[in-house]
Amino acid sequence: MIRDGSIRPGDLVLFRNGERGPLNWIIGRAQGRMIRDLDPDAAKDVVARAAAYTHAACVYDVTRCAEMYHPEARYREWGAALSAGTQILVRRPQVLNALHRVPCPAADIEAYGGRVIARKAEIDVLLKTKYPTRELLTYYLWSWEIQKLWRGRSFVDVFESKTTDVCSGRYWFWCRQAWCFADTINTPDERPEAWYPARMVMSPRFRTIGEYEISASPGVDPIPSSPAPGEAHSLDGAPA
Repeated sequence: MIRDGSIRPGDLVLFRNGERGPLNWIIGRAQGRMIRDLDPDAAKDVVARAAAYTHAACVYDVTRCAEMYHPEARYREWGAALSAGTQILVRRPQVLNALHRVPCPAADIEAYGGRVIARKAEIDVLLKTKYPTRELLTYYLWSWEIQKLWRGRSFVDVFESKTTDVCSGRYWFWCRQAWCFADTINTPDERPEAWYPARMVMSPRFRTIGEYEISASPGVDPIPSSPAPGEAHSLDGAPA
C-alpha cells in the first residue's frame, strides 16, 4: 500500500495494544479518562475502542516506520512491527476550515508535507533522541491522572514544563515542525502533551485511511475493518 501510494510517508500509524505488557492497561485506563475529560458525552464503546490504541508511529518508507519508543527514537522494519494479529489504524493529517472544526474537501496534507513529517522523524532517529520509560509513566499517571483529572488543575499549568515527548506527542511535534496545524499556535493544542494516541484515533485533524488486522498468512494483504473509530465519533464534534 505504501508502494502504490494509498499509504504515504508521514502518515500516522496507531497500534492497538502497541506498548509493552502492563503499560497497555495503564495507558488505556488513563486514555479513557482523558477522553471523558475532553468529551463527557462520548459513547462508552467508542471510548474503549479508541483507548485501546496505545502507541503511535510515523510511516517513513516502504520498509520502515519511525517512532519514539523506549529507550530512544528509532526505525522499525514493517516485518517486525506488523506481526500476525497486529491491529493498526492509519490516519493522515488534514487541514480544517476557517473555524477549525470541519475538514475541508480534499484537504489532506499534501504528499510533500507528508515527506517533510517523515524527515523530521528521521532527525530524532539520527540524533537518538532519548525517551525514558519514566517519562511515559509520569505523563499518564502523574500529569494526567493525578494532576489534571483528579486534582482538576488546568492543562497549561500541569504541562508548563516538560522534558521529552511520548510517542504520539512526538508525532505531533514532527507535524508542527513540518508547519502543519498552524491554527493551534498559542493554544493548548499546540503542545505535544495534548496529543495522546486515543485522541489521534478520534480527532478530525486526521483522516482515516484504513483500519487493518495483519493476516497470519505470509503474502496476504491486510483486510480493512469498518467502521474505524475515528469515523464513528469525533472529540472535536465532527465526523473524522
